[in-house]
Amino acid sequence: MSRRQRWQTGSFVSVPLGIDGSAPPVSFAQVVGVEPRALNSACVAFFHGLADSPSWDCVVAELRSERVFAVVITTRDLLDAGVWRVAGVGTPVVPDSPYEQFRRVGPVGCKVFGSANVVELSRVMHGLKPTKTYADPGYLSRLLLPGWTLGAPPPGRFG
Repeated sequence: MSRRQRWQTGSFVSVPLGIDGSAPPVSFAQVVGVEPRALNSACVAFFHGLADSPSWDCVVAELRSERVFAVVITTRDLLDAGVWRVAGVGTPVVPDSPYEQFRRVGPVGCKVFGSANVVELSRVMHGLKPTKTYADPGYLSRLLLPGWTLGAPPPGRFG
């Protein structure tokens, strides 16, 4: 049995976006909440921008709330396995999860998205893959925060 990676609210993680699940390129995300009552999942904010390596030092100053294109509750399998490798810990850049309303009343009505779908969203968002045809054509777009569109030009590479 392999050892689980330790992560927590505030953990910044590198997200490999290579088609085979490896890096490069990578993007970054931050765990903004742990949701034990919602299928033991994590609330994660995803940043727009790519880097050639998962080096934390070269991008920490660029991980700002303006670069967050999605905040979703997702399965924690890639966090636990270390595929999304912890690069550092800091104060959450998104002060309140958009899911606070569910935390107070319980997980009923809360949507948990599979980590593979969230990686797919990030690949499409960064122009690494065309929009996948889903039964619902607006599926990925609905995961975005207001003001963002799929395939928006990146603000540049991290680092």
